[in-house]
Amino acid sequence: MSQLSQFVVRCGTEEDKFLLLYALLKLRLLRGRALLFVATLARGYRLKLFLDQFGIPACALNAQLPARSRCHVIAQFNRGIYDYIVATDEEAPALPAGHPPGKRRRGTGQRCHVIAQFNRGIYDYIVATDEEAPALPAGHPPGKRGRGTGQR
Repeated sequence: MSQLSQFVVRCGTEEDKFLLLYALLKLRLLRGRALLFVATLARGYRLKLFLDQFGIPACALNAQLPARSRCHVIAQFNRGIYDYIVATDEEAPALPAGHPPGKRRRGTGQRCHVIAQFNRGIYDYIVATDEEAPALPAGHPPGKRGRGTGQR
């Protein structure tokens, strides 16, 4: 993994982060497919809408989506329909007060580690727009492309 690189760019505001990401993508300084991580659900949808507004199609992935929708988004990304997924590992909301404790809906009240759901090597880079970059779970190292040995 000696070929992995990490770059940090500090931006003052959220708008500056979005603008920098837009410039990197439009100028093709970042090529290939990417996971774009954000800290909150609201910021994720703002980034997705921002990219869509400028002709960069992206899809959103978060713990509040039903399990089937999350699987569909990931399948579309893995098939190459989308090149960018705006994802968040934000905690899903707790069950409603009137919901019986024995009947839990899948994906609620648990952390949704979205990076573990992607095929290894299907993405070329990961962009974390906030200070806390997502940690790669054990057993899910970056794919061959992440190590710089893959062909595209």
